[in-house]
Amino acid sequence: MKIIIKEDVINREYVCFIKPNYIYLPFDERIKINTYIYKDDLIGNEYSPVSGFVRKTIILGDNKDKYFIVENDFKDRKRRNSVKYLPDNSLINIDKNIKYLIVNAIDTEPYVYVRRTLVKKMSSGILDIVDYIMEKYSIQRTIIAISDDYSYDMLNTYIGTYPKIKIIKVNNYYPVSNNNILLKELSIKKKNNIVNIEHLIDIYKIINNRTFNDTVLITIGGNILKKSINIIVKKGTLLKDVLSFLECKEKDYSLMRGGPLLGKIIKDANIVITENDYAFMLYKNNNPKEEECTLCGRCMDVCPQKLIPMFIMNNVNNQEGLKKLNINKCIDCGLCSYICPARINLRSYIDKAKDLVRNE
Repeated sequence: MKIIIKEDVINREYVCFIKPNYIYLPFDERIKINTYIYKDDLIGNEYSPVSGFVRKTIILGDNKDKYFIVENDFKDRKRRNSVKYLPDNSLINIDKNIKYLIVNAIDTEPYVYVRRTLVKKMSSGILDIVDYIMEKYSIQRTIIAISDDYSYDMLNTYIGTYPKIKIIKVNNYYPVSNNNILLKELSIKKKNNIVNIEHLIDIYKIINNRTFNDTVLITIGGNILKKSINIIVKKGTLLKDVLSFLECKEKDYSLMRGGPLLGKIIKDANIVITENDYAFMLYKNNNPKEEECTLCGRCMDVCPQKLIPMFIMNNVNNQEGLKKLNINKCIDCGLCSYICPARINLRSYIDKAKDLVRNE
């Protein structure tokens, strides 16, 4: 069983929120309050997307992480030569013994439109950077994998001048964006370098603008909104500020970090948006209750790895039993929870099972 993605639900437009008054950066004990931060300064493990003064510290998120609040002066001052290098293996992991590169331009989940929006925004730039990487690492051939006609047409407009790059449109279903499943869809058995299109954009910014990519494109969706919205925001922006910018006035809703299948419920919008975020979902609080498993087998039918999620749930505390159930083959696609008629959050049981096996 596959979830087919209908192209008529694709929203390729986007808005920008790239001038927040405040940015939130990881706490760094070397930095004092009222210190001036330059754009691209390394604070903790993050490059500052703005310049401005550190005003105070704050605790945020379910993990109670500590952050600096930086007041944006909107000047984007940088230290001289703050970005001195071109991409190398610290930015893109290329195995020099492999001659083929695969670019994953397929969105991670249904109702998330980040990667196809990036294709619209930067089609020629994407091909430029792929061409640069191929020359730098002596790569003979690159495949850009997409799953919708629009992305194919956009890239195909410029592909004529790049004979070593091939665009392949794969079947449009979930979870074809998973790298292992994508390789099967492409009928490629050998190991290959696979990079996501977001990573290419980061490299493109460094090469062309001599600055680290300071923004992230995310989809904000769910049944609270009239339609999904793609929005470009500064990394380190507070989600609460983004929702305020979008005039989301609804208060009684559940918030999910991620898409409808891979996302996880979080307590509130006081979280910092990072480069790893791609979607947030807002749902009306109807909170249907879980029922008992009826052993209908739908979770088993839908699993792309041929696992038996209901058995994993029943053996969640049985370490030896979990090994026999091949728990480590799970790709975290979330299809088992999505399809369950009893509304059981099977993925939460699988996460717990993985932790038990991992901590053996």
